[in-house]
Amino acid sequence: VKIGALLTIQRFASSSGSAISYLMLTTMLPQVFLSPIGGILADSFDRRKLMIGLDLLACVVVFGYLLALRVESVPILYAVSTLRTAISSVYDPITRSILPLIVIDPQDLKRAVSINYIAWSVMRILGGLVAGYSAQSGIGVCFLVDGATYLISAVVMMFLKGEYSVATDMREEETEDFRADRFRACVRRVCNPVTSFVRFMYELLRYLWSCGFGMLILLRTTGAAVWGWADVLNVAYTHVENDEEATS
Repeated sequence: VKIGALLTIQRFASSSGSAISYLMLTTMLPQVFLSPIGGILADSFDRRKLMIGLDLLACVVVFGYLLALRVESVPILYAVSTLRTAISSVYDPITRSILPLIVIDPQDLKRAVSINYIAWSVMRILGGLVAGYSAQSGIGVCFLVDGATYLISAVVMMFLKGEYSVATDMREEETEDFRADRFRACVRRVCNPVTSFVRFMYELLRYLWSCGFGMLILLRTTGAAVWGWADVLNVAYTHVENDEEATS
């Protein structure tokens, strides 16, 4: 979908360089502010059900790209990109935290984490290849493929049985009033992303300051600035002025 969004910007925006920069903002800012909310939800609700709900929601949101493509609207593209990234930002912490609940044995968990990262790397490689070939059939095909992957993910998670909540063991002892109070507390925290973000950043920076490898993590994080510039330059270099066929 990233390739499809970049190609759409290139086609409809009069100043593609600035437009791509704004598109990068829509994909980065939600990750910064909404990732802590994913952790809050993962600690409060069943993670499998959250993943299914977010997959289905993302599948619907992705079709907004087709609307932007049809009406040739860059603002709609920005809005849809922001929504999709927001869902992804909340989804990612939930995905990472459900693995220890699926794989209980510590040794198996280590293997599962390694396999998960390998699968993620392979997915990024194959996803880029599939997106490139799909774009040859039309930009809209990229968005359809993306929506289909979310739907497949939701169906796969539906076949996963069991309870995947860290609060499962406590539920039998909880009263209705306690559950209501816990739900209201969670809603307050989710509805106040600024407070959640400040608390999360404070705890993160304090941890990085106390651990021995904090500077290495900071150095890796600053690479995001380079990635953003690279996306803009890549599109600019591949664009052939007044030659749509050569650019494709």
